[in-house]
Amino acid sequence: MRCLGLLMAVAAMACAPSSAGAEDAYPTRPVTIVVPYPAGGVVDVRVREVAADLEKRLAQQVLVENRPGAMGLIGADRVAKSKPDGYTIFAGSVSDLAVAPAVGVKMPFDIDKDLTPITQYVQGEALLVVPASMGVESVADLQKLIRKKPGELTYPTVGQGSLLHFLGRVFVKATGAEAVDVPYKGGSSFLPDLVSGRLQFAFDFVPTSLPFIEGGRLRALLTTGARRIPVLPQVPTAREAGLPELEIATWAGFFAPAGTPRPVIDRLNAAFAEVLSQPALRARWQAQGAEPRPSSPEDFLAYWRAERARWKRWADAAGIKLE
Repeated sequence: MRCLGLLMAVAAMACAPSSAGAEDAYPTRPVTIVVPYPAGGVVDVRVREVAADLEKRLAQQVLVENRPGAMGLIGADRVAKSKPDGYTIFAGSVSDLAVAPAVGVKMPFDIDKDLTPITQYVQGEALLVVPASMGVESVADLQKLIRKKPGELTYPTVGQGSLLHFLGRVFVKATGAEAVDVPYKGGSSFLPDLVSGRLQFAFDFVPTSLPFIEGGRLRALLTTGARRIPVLPQVPTAREAGLPELEIATWAGFFAPAGTPRPVIDRLNAAFAEVLSQPALRARWQAQGAEPRPSSPEDFLAYWRAERARWKRWADAAGIKLE
């Protein structure tokens, strides 16, 4: 009987797939990418574009799940606490994974232990924009107007402690006067009020403001990038406009739950790199003022850590901390 039991155990072990084999076969079912913002926004549109091509590389369906709320942290928490098997991925960004912790937002998970980077996927910048009807031609003009009418001009914030909120606060502080921040629910929901002149200025991402700039309804006063962007070559950088403290990069990347097997991370990294290297995708994103930016997990982890430290220094220097 003991021999029979031993033989049965050995047979069972031989028939069971090894964990290495399961990892080698990955993926065997649909993969979900969690977007922490509403459908239709810049992040959502780009992730869906990547997901459509990723399906071909993985030979599996890639689903996009929108989990907005709490500055992107509801979606991040969903992934951080998921099974670490490569089937649930987070589309994180500078706003939720660098700015939020820097300004004191309480994280629902351990940011140092619960997520692992797969790859960065994009880098870009934000714009300072005003309604064209205001007649404001430059950053200096806007600063003078804020000082002339302290407490009267309004600008939008989308989430307390978000990237755009941070930029607005830093800009207003640099003028030495006051302006009123008006909260909006998400994305670029404030654009109708900005275009109509009910808001007087805003920081926004290039893809959402660009159609209104090209249509003559908004005017861009500066870009937060280190260099002028080809799609708007006439717009000065923050440093050229005399505001080097607003020189920041916007970025986003893909993350998996900590503990995801390295062969799975490598498989995903290689597949994402293939997608992001497509000339057509690169051309489309560059036309929107963004750059596809695939990276190794190690390089992205180092960059992410450096960004978190940098944003903490900026937040402390600017005196921005959520109560």
